[in-house]
Amino acid sequence: MRRVEIRVHTASWRRNYGYFGLFKAAASARVLQNLTLTQREFVDLWEVRFRPGRSARDLKGAFGIVSAFPVASRGALTLVVVRAPFHGFLKRLYFGYGVSFEPPLEFTPETVRVTLVGSNSAMSHALAYLRRSHLRFETVSAGLFAGPRADPLSRLTERQREVLEAAFRRGYFDVPARVSTRALARELGTSHQAVVDVLHRAERRVLSAFLSRDEPEAVIK
Repeated sequence: MRRVEIRVHTASWRRNYGYFGLFKAAASARVLQNLTLTQREFVDLWEVRFRPGRSARDLKGAFGIVSAFPVASRGALTLVVVRAPFHGFLKRLYFGYGVSFEPPLEFTPETVRVTLVGSNSAMSHALAYLRRSHLRFETVSAGLFAGPRADPLSRLTERQREVLEAAFRRGYFDVPARVSTRALARELGTSHQAVVDVLHRAERRVLSAFLSRDEPEAVIK
């Protein structure tokens, strides 16, 4: 398996899907972890530095973002759960050529910085696709893939993951929320307090993977 870190220049995109709207609200943004990925949409954990007076609610609509739910803050940075359509060259690379992405993915108005992971054949075809599409990019680093980083979701119990995924699917993390914890409890056949407790523990376990001891203390929203 190979890894290739590239920086793709946004000025070379033929279609931007509203990407530049992100930076009306955010000075910088990066993807820390993918939580759900399908042909239609993704749910990611983002780290965002907001512009003065802006917040997660201002991300909605930019880049097709359906919902953006702040879950924690550390200093000037906010951790945000983002749900949006999956489109553009990243979707083509993933579903068309079989390469995956090693976080973080870094977004700026000028570039998207992403580390691609795949077999020699998949990587060759993926990079050839970028060149054929006239997407201007440069290689930052390349080499053998040392293996995936620890998946934060692996910290969850089976029940915690079940409840957390149900909450995502039903829109609990949307702003405004599309389902209440009481409705989730009825759907899952358990008590309201049990759902609240399980969600709280699951959120803290996932977030703890990103909040290291040597950084400013995080404040859970």
